[in-house]
Amino acid sequence: MSSPIHQKIQQHAEPHHSLIHTLKELEGLPNQLTQHQEYLDDLMKQRKNTQDNLEKVVAVITRFDNAEPARKGWLPSRRADNARKQNERERMEALETEFREQRKLRELDEKLEAGLQIKDTLSQNLIKLNNAKEELQSLHDQIFDGPTPEFPEDEELQSNLKYAREAHDNIYGSQLRLQQAVECLVKAEEKVDVCLEKILVILLNAASEYGANKFDRLWVFNKGYLCFNQPSHTASANTIEDTSKP
Repeated sequence: MSSPIHQKIQQHAEPHHSLIHTLKELEGLPNQLTQHQEYLDDLMKQRKNTQDNLEKVVAVITRFDNAEPARKGWLPSRRADNARKQNERERMEALETEFREQRKLRELDEKLEAGLQIKDTLSQNLIKLNNAKEELQSLHDQIFDGPTPEFPEDEELQSNLKYAREAHDNIYGSQLRLQQAVECLVKAEEKVDVCLEKILVILLNAASEYGANKFDRLWVFNKGYLCFNQPSHTASANTIEDTSKP
C-alpha cells in the first residue's frame, strides 16, 4: 500500500470505523423491516375479518331488536314461548360475540398502532443505513477512487499501529544503547591514550635516568601504543618481538 494512501487511511480511520459499526449494527434491518411489514399485513387482515364479523353480528342483533315489537303481540303458546326463548338465546350469543369482536378489534388497533411506530423507527434506521452506505462509498472514492478491500477497520489499523510503535520503540532503544556503548568506548579510548602517554613518559624518564642498556628493546607504535620487552619476559613477548620485525 502506498504511503499517501496509508496516510489517508489513518486520517479517515475514525469516521470509517463509525460507518462500519453502523453497517454492522443495522445490517439485518432490511430483513427486519420486511418481516415487520408481513406482521402488519397479517394484523390488517385480522382486523378486516374482525370488522366484517362485527358488522354481521351487529346486523343480527339489529334484526332481533327490530323483530321484538312484533313478538310482543304474539298470543302465548308453548311453541311461541320456545321460539321467543330461542331468539333470546341467539340474541345473547350475538351480543357476546359482538363484545368479543369489539375487544379483539381494540386489541388489534393497539397492536397496529404500536406496530406502525416500530415500522417508523425501522424506516428511519433504514434511511440511516442507506446514508452510511453512501458515506462509506464516498469515503472509498476519496481514498481509493472506488471501493476496495484494502481499507482496514479501525481495530485492524490500531493493531498495526500498535505493532509499528512497539517495533519503533525497540529499534530506538537498541539505537540508544548502541550510542551509549559507543560513547563509553570513546571515553575508554581517551583514558587509555592518557594512560599510555603517562607510561611512555615514565619509561622515557627511566631510560634517561638509569640508562638505555638496562632494556632490551623499546618500540613505540602509532597513537601512543607501545610494546616493552625485557630479557625475563615469556615466549609470548618474544613472539610479539618476532612479528614486529620486517
